[in-house]
Amino acid sequence: YMPCIILLRVMCPTIPFIAWANVIRTQYLIPNQEDKSYIISVIIGAVVNLAINILLIPQMGAMGAVVGTVCAEGSVCICQTMMVRKKLDIVQYLKKTVMYFFIGGIMLFTIMSVRNVSNHEIVVLALEIIIGGAVYVVLSGMYFAWSHRLSVSSIVSSIIKKKR
Repeated sequence: YMPCIILLRVMCPTIPFIAWANVIRTQYLIPNQEDKSYIISVIIGAVVNLAINILLIPQMGAMGAVVGTVCAEGSVCICQTMMVRKKLDIVQYLKKTVMYFFIGGIMLFTIMSVRNVSNHEIVVLALEIIIGGAVYVVLSGMYFAWSHRLSVSSIVSSIIKKKR
């Protein structure tokens, strides 16, 4: 399994590409019956993937396939974004997400510092999940409350009202 580690690391950029394209597709293109734009972006992604795979797999093997996948998902994401850029305020959406990337970075730093706590991989994994999740939830909640001008007392009172 060790050779797969580098492949997975190189493939990581597909996660935000797929997530962003999924939001555009499911929340804008399909509900607004812009299937043509969606199909065009998928065809472009398939052509990019096929071309890169033909060029790189013979020389690079699995890494060539990974590069092809990353480029294909990136091209689908870019294509869909370009197709909706005049209809949606993409810059505004990105501005609202920047802080969550920063919070994710803090969570990553916290997780990396937990790795030396124990030699037991299961214990370390459990701690990473618990501590990383807690850091992200707490910081995201604080940012959300701050950005919506919510006080702790208003949040607590709304929780209490919902339980009644």
